[in-house]
Amino acid sequence: MATAFPTSPNADTKEYTSVINTPDTIIGATKVHHVEDAADAINIELTDDEIKTMEELADKANINTIRVWEKEMK
Repeated sequence: MATAFPTSPNADTKEYTSVINTPDTIIGATKVHHVEDAADAINIELTDDEIKTMEELADKANINTIRVWEKEMK
């Protein structure tokens, strides 16, 4: 069963559009290659140095990379 959710108005026409949400819809993926690229991302392996660099950059940008279920490492 599809459900339509109102979204923000179109800036040009001021008309509201709807997003149809069905069980086979992936929000944010509008093309097959988007889903394929996301699936391929599971094969990416980062080195310890790459992870360290990303965490340092996140800290500098004041981005919290710890999720709710994770405990802060000290």
